[in-house]
Amino acid sequence: MSVYNLDEIQEIAKKLMIRRKVHNERELGSVFYHGERVAKTCILLREKIMPGYDVEDTKLVISSWFHDVSKGIEPHNKYGSIVTREALKDIIEAIELNEICELIELHCIRRPNKNSYTEILKILQDADLIDHYGVYEIWMNIQYQAHTNGSIKTMIKYYSDEFQRQITQDREKLNHSIAREIFDEKIAFENLFIERLRIEGSGSIVSLSSE
Repeated sequence: MSVYNLDEIQEIAKKLMIRRKVHNERELGSVFYHGERVAKTCILLREKIMPGYDVEDTKLVISSWFHDVSKGIEPHNKYGSIVTREALKDIIEAIELNEICELIELHCIRRPNKNSYTEILKILQDADLIDHYGVYEIWMNIQYQAHTNGSIKTMIKYYSDEFQRQITQDREKLNHSIAREIFDEKIAFENLFIERLRIEGSGSIVSLSSE
């Protein structure tokens, strides 16, 4: 891929997303910060899955930054591709921009035959999904409870019911074993938090709960 000024491209992404609040329960700019984290995770995954093959890292980073640019306007993947093309048409060469926009359009599309994905797309998909878990999932849940007049009890109920179904479904979507390992570690951390939430949420004390 050609050499581009990534600082300039990142600044364009920031201007498009930093003041956006795609859900009332999310902080301003959440999709921009999410894109930054996904970009870093993509490179970490690529280094593990395709060591030494860095020729498409720029494409991965740019598609990560912009993949949710139209989040909240569905289908966001399709509209995100359109917005990205318009935003970067004077900066990125047409062939390479087409490839980036295709990644954005397909980033949330799962096909029965995963072998039909390119490795770059599979890495983007995995990085996107696993960023929604761990500390960030807890952060999103707390924000949701605060904005919907929820409580510790409603948070515990979510973790007991819907959350368990969701993690089972999302784990199946992951393409690579290293992504599943990361996912499992994040869920293990969340399960420790959930257990403590149950204990302290009921008025008990962790250090006394087994006595």
